[in-house]
Amino acid sequence: RDDKMLNYTAAPFAKDTEMTGHPVIDLHFTCSEKDGCFFVYISDVTPEGKSVYVTEGVFRALHRKIGKMPKTIPVTGPTHSFNRADARHLKPGVPATVSFELLPTSYLFRAGHSLRVSIASADSDHFTRIPDGRPPKFEFFRDSVRASMIRLPIV
Repeated sequence: RDDKMLNYTAAPFAKDTEMTGHPVIDLHFTCSEKDGCFFVYISDVTPEGKSVYVTEGVFRALHRKIGKMPKTIPVTGPTHSFNRADARHLKPGVPATVSFELLPTSYLFRAGHSLRVSIASADSDHFTRIPDGRPPKFEFFRDSVRASMIRLPIV
């Protein structure tokens, strides 16, 4: 399914490289709608070009407000309350930012393999589209002022 998503593939690793923990994605974007979802996948791309699933994260833009982590829970990435009071609709066409963690993983990328980050706005096998009925159009920023990026827990 990679060909249906926005993909970024890194250069091949020069040596075996371990990733253990929670990857965190920071996306700077505009959206054509007042809400939308982000589905972010990390894959291992073999030297032959085969894409192997490593981990993923899903996040609804409405819940992008960063909050405080309860003192009894260790911090692993950005914190979101998911409370109705903290929900914030997007303003169509106005730049916004979302940061969220992907599912934790422990994975060894072999030398010669590449890491791929894939971004989608829907996953029809598992989730309903948000907003329902029409796909949002996203524009992602990758400049020095608004640099979308992924932070990887490389060991």
